[in-house]
Amino acid sequence: MSIFFVLVSINTYSQTELTLNQAWEKAYQDYPELKEKNALINAAQFNTLTVKSGMLPNSQMQLQNTYGTFEGSGGAFFPLPGIFNVNANNPDSQVKTTANSFGSVLIDWNIYQFGRLRHSIRAANSLTEQARGEFTLSKLNIQTSVTQLYFNILYSDAYLIWAKNNSERVKKILEIAISLADAGIKPGADTSLASSSYLQALSRTDEWNGKLAGAKLQLSEFIPDLGTNVSIKTDFYLKTPMGLYRPDSVNNHPVLNVLEQQVTYGKIRQKVEGRKLLPAVSLLGGASFRGSGIGTSGINNRLTSGFQNVSNNYLAGIGLTWNISDIYSGSLEKKRVAQQIIAAQSRYDLQKIQLNTGIQSINAKITEQIKQVSKSDSAVQKSKEAYELYFARYESGLINLTELLQIQLLLQEAEKSNIDAHQSLWDQIISRAAATSNFTYLSNQF
Repeated sequence: MSIFFVLVSINTYSQTELTLNQAWEKAYQDYPELKEKNALINAAQFNTLTVKSGMLPNSQMQLQNTYGTFEGSGGAFFPLPGIFNVNANNPDSQVKTTANSFGSVLIDWNIYQFGRLRHSIRAANSLTEQARGEFTLSKLNIQTSVTQLYFNILYSDAYLIWAKNNSERVKKILEIAISLADAGIKPGADTSLASSSYLQALSRTDEWNGKLAGAKLQLSEFIPDLGTNVSIKTDFYLKTPMGLYRPDSVNNHPVLNVLEQQVTYGKIRQKVEGRKLLPAVSLLGGASFRGSGIGTSGINNRLTSGFQNVSNNYLAGIGLTWNISDIYSGSLEKKRVAQQIIAAQSRYDLQKIQLNTGIQSINAKITEQIKQVSKSDSAVQKSKEAYELYFARYESGLINLTELLQIQLLLQEAEKSNIDAHQSLWDQIISRAAATSNFTYLSNQF
């Protein structure tokens, strides 16, 4: 029974290790923003199919059976697009009403639109590519946010280890102070001072325990099932990163791709608006069936007479449609789109300048921060050596407690500054990864 409960306890409190790659993949699976962007891609694809359907002919069918007066006119014609009409002559009769039945099928096929449809399809494809680019950009933003939260956990965990190490050091000082006071070598007040320092160290441990739990819960925005029962390797966090300065290009950055697609879409739309100023040529065709109560033997006004005296007709032709008012309004729209292209191109140029300038600035900061981290590591090492020497002297009764606590405080501050220096360096590395959309280095190390 004891072994069983020990195994259950170990299983219950065991932590799951989470790598940076795993954190990204989990965030991509269920984050609502990506679902939204994916739905917009599908909508853009359906829009492309809708535009392509304009290549097919328009076909209409109607069936009707009516009863009313009649006024005849000869000939067959298309009075309006989508309407095909064939009427009989009006015989001389005292009967003014009769039944009619009518059915028709019409086809209106735009066979030549001067490239209007072709450019409309290109514009629809450009919108689809723009939607895909926005999906990739959202994915990069999520990757950046998850990485920042992941390193916030590393930062809190490093501080928790720092607080625990400090409490262990002060605990040893307290134990030595008690033994020296009991031996009469040091005054009893030393134990009170050491005890106060120890309680302060424990309180900092509690503080960073809470901050670490909070950091893990912040990451659960992107990974809902994460919880606090997760561990992250901190081995590389306090090491000096090497091999960071490979040249990176921003030409393929997702935000530039989106802006470039906006420029492309504007140029295609400008061509579409230009083609709207031209007419469209259509093939027209129709077939009709008509029954009427009007016949050679006279006029029958019964309700069923509409299915008598049946006549079938067909009509084919070529039509040209030209909306003259589009010549003026279309030219204004073309000018408006041209200004939108200038604005989109300016946004692209500005974003590219900002990204390049930002990368140069980050590289300069990383260069100096690596120097800072290196000096900070050396300072921590020197502080540890000094503390060990002063601890040995206090243990031998050669110095008082106040001096030892001051050295311990200097070591504590050196370790704290070292953690902050590493975090600042990693922040810049994350910023550069986001600016170049290249997280390979971070992925390999964590």
